[in-house]
Amino acid sequence: MMSQELIAIMPGCIEPVQDLPLQFITTQGYTALLDKRPAPVIRLPLSRADALRSAAERQAWLERCMPYGTILPVCPNGFLKQADVPLMIAANLPLLDQLTVQLTGKTQFQITVSWDAPQVLDRFRDAPELAPLFAAGKTSADALQRGVTALSTRLQDDILATLGNCAAEMLTLPTGPEMLANVVVLQPAGKLPALDHALSQIDAIWTEGFRIKQIGPAPAASFASIALQQLSRRDLTDAAERLGCKLDDTTDKIAQARRQALKETPARAANIKESAALLAAMARHGKGPQPFYLCGVRSDDQ
Repeated sequence: MMSQELIAIMPGCIEPVQDLPLQFITTQGYTALLDKRPAPVIRLPLSRADALRSAAERQAWLERCMPYGTILPVCPNGFLKQADVPLMIAANLPLLDQLTVQLTGKTQFQITVSWDAPQVLDRFRDAPELAPLFAAGKTSADALQRGVTALSTRLQDDILATLGNCAAEMLTLPTGPEMLANVVVLQPAGKLPALDHALSQIDAIWTEGFRIKQIGPAPAASFASIALQQLSRRDLTDAAERLGCKLDDTTDKIAQARRQALKETPARAANIKESAALLAAMARHGKGPQPFYLCGVRSDDQ
């Protein structure tokens, strides 16, 4: 059976969206959205242009599905077979439930603020970072650069504080040339007017010189994208050995073994917790030690 790329997971029973090349598979109270196209047998690295095209296509699909419910985006290159979907969903139900609570009713917006660099000295000559330099009547290029850098830092802090006051969550991303801020905010549907007001406040700082770009609303991929990890029988056997468990132990026994192992060897806490998570996921899907997919969560600030 061919593998397909998992694009997203949505809570509930979602009917296929017309004209989208996606397959909808519902199980365990969730619907997996898979690209109908089979995965390539040999997966070569994409060129930058192809990667951008693929990302734009994926984003368009997700946005088309937004009216039908909460979207839990999946990181690119997560391939699995249709027959693997029920096990994957069952094994990861607690995480999917957690993400559903976290993201329901919220969308993300990416906001960038750039300024007109050649006009900065004229517009902000009275700012506290620059006024003393002009008052002195003579200054150096280095001193001016330090003043402009201090000014941009203050303005960036003001922009981030203004957006932070209205956002449920916020991620700051790297900035480019002449860019003061590059931010992704997670916004509840009922607080969209507050975001508009915050952007108006930022624009009012320098209406003629600020370039504010807003992308969204979009699914919250920057805050919580699901990453698939394929586990083998060997992974599960090793986890059981590390924890001192049996492969058919219940979740209660796994939790008890986890507590005991952490008490006896706290220095191995990371390995113990990982092993317990693998075994608990296997116990949830109830099909024994066969390969399955474990879900993790990634965000753009990781």
